[in-house]
Amino acid sequence: MSKFKSKLARRIMAIVLSGAMVMSNMSAYAAELAPEAETEVIESGSETEESEDSVTTEADSDDAALGDTANSDGDASGGTGNNTGDGSDNSDGSGDQGGEETASLSAPRNLSISKKEGDGTNLVLTWTAASVTPENSGYDTVKYSVKATEKDQTSEVITTEQAIETTSFEFEASKLTKGKTYTFTVTATTTKTDGAELTKDATYEYEYTDETNPGEEITVPKPENLSVTYTIAEEKVSAKFSWDKVTVEGYTITYDVTVKEKDNSSSTTITKENLTANEVTIGEGTDETLAVGKTYVFSVVAKAAKDGETKSSDPSETEKTVEEAAALDSPAESSLTFEEKTTTDADKKPYVVFKWGAVTLDGYDISYDIKVTEGTGDNVTEKFSENTAETSIEVGCWTAN
Repeated sequence: MSKFKSKLARRIMAIVLSGAMVMSNMSAYAAELAPEAETEVIESGSETEESEDSVTTEADSDDAALGDTANSDGDASGGTGNNTGDGSDNSDGSGDQGGEETASLSAPRNLSISKKEGDGTNLVLTWTAASVTPENSGYDTVKYSVKATEKDQTSEVITTEQAIETTSFEFEASKLTKGKTYTFTVTATTTKTDGAELTKDATYEYEYTDETNPGEEITVPKPENLSVTYTIAEEKVSAKFSWDKVTVEGYTITYDVTVKEKDNSSSTTITKENLTANEVTIGEGTDETLAVGKTYVFSVVAKAAKDGETKSSDPSETEKTVEEAAALDSPAESSLTFEEKTTTDADKKPYVVFKWGAVTLDGYDISYDIKVTEGTGDNVTEKFSENTAETSIEVGCWTAN
């Protein structure tokens, strides 16, 4: 047996030596090759290594795929996944598929209500814009709608008919009732071309009080350019009191007038209330007695009313002394003029334009009695009579002799 092993060992050694000689010869032959051939041998070895790495990688990949499948099954059963949300419709519900981030819409913030600048009738609701995350998720511009209800009620007192693209909404303060609290809801909405939609609400409670009522801040101007004129007929004084009209946009204006004797607290005060005209005549009523020789204080207050609320101006006052009438002059004869004319229609009727110079008397309204008669002596016929405050009149339609 030992001889057999010895011979076998010698044979193996011979084969090894023979192989070594062959490898030596191959090395000598390879040394004689051009450099390009060496490069090709090296590259061939590199490809082989890559192939082996590739086999290893594919195997690892298969293992990883199995592991991922197991993980995926675990997430689905747990119900968490990568979908987020607070229960409201503020995400597109697509989840984290293919590495894409779920789109979400933030709620409008910082809601507040203020008075419109320079306007006594409107209020403005403002808020901070809502936004979509991520920005490149393909959703359109965010639009808003607004509604308001009385607190704990469902009936809407304010609602928008069209979508709002700005972050403010103007409305009439008269839609609210002072002393009540309202819930304003701003809803942000955005959509994609495929029909996906995101919405998010924000609410704001607002108490409408006297301090927040813009109508309470108006200033009613005082009436100006006060004037008092009077007439005395049969020892009775009649005074006309007038002033410029007062206007406040959106409000109804009326006037209260008082007339009292100056420096006489025991005298009766004449009162006229809720006048719609900007003038009044004092002395026509049974309790409206004015006396010659006395001085009176005429006062007027303008009132602006809207929605059951009234604001008043400060009073405007003027004084007037009623004096005995002085002799009243007649119009100067030199100022009398007559001009004959005819009508422009087919009848061509004659008429006369009669003019005269004005007469003035301080504190009095002047009017003129015009009378036209025909004939002389006892044979006189009145053809025309009229009273006018003007200084001319047209008289005619009779045939002149």
